[in-house]
Amino acid sequence: MLTDLQKENALWINAKKGRELGLENGDYVSLVNQDGIAAPGRIKVKLTQRMRDDAVYMYHGFGVHAKGMTRPIIRG
Repeated sequence: MLTDLQKENALWINAKKGRELGLENGDYVSLVNQDGIAAPGRIKVKLTQRMRDDAVYMYHGFGVHAKGMTRPIIRG
């Protein structure tokens, strides 16, 4: 149902922090967790004032790895 509303996920980043990192709306980034494990694929950046500068946010439900689920696979 989520992909009916939004075709691709976005990573919300504080606008000031994003600009400090050289990012603009619509840029794609790759994510790596605290253990150094990289997420497959990339995610689109959404700069916003609605985020703290020490956090990021993204919707759950995208990027499913089950190949039978063709709509959400690797969508951010």
